[in-house]
Amino acid sequence: IDKKTQLLVEAETGTGKTFAYLAPALLSYNKDNDASIIISTGSKALQEQLYLKDLPLLIEATGFTGSVSLLKGRSNYLCRERLNRFMLESQRKEKALQITLVKIKNWSLKTKM
Repeated sequence: IDKKTQLLVEAETGTGKTFAYLAPALLSYNKDNDASIIISTGSKALQEQLYLKDLPLLIEATGFTGSVSLLKGRSNYLCRERLNRFMLESQRKEKALQITLVKIKNWSLKTKM
């Protein structure tokens, strides 16, 4: 991090790689210089593990005061505008489809944006 270069690490599962790269990243963060820390994972499962389990522990341990966000590709999100448009277009289609679309719409109103 101090040398401002990239690092590629490979090791067995359970060896502590996540903490080994997250702790120094959080400790080196300086919110005054507008820098960002970007962590990319190989799977959504690992992404959620980092965000929901590992990061909260490390944030508490390091005293990190920056903000943290979880970003996924657009294929992981529901476009409410497209859903509404599809619902209008499918009004004259089969009843089962309409029921399913209403369930999706109701779910979309309760879920996080």
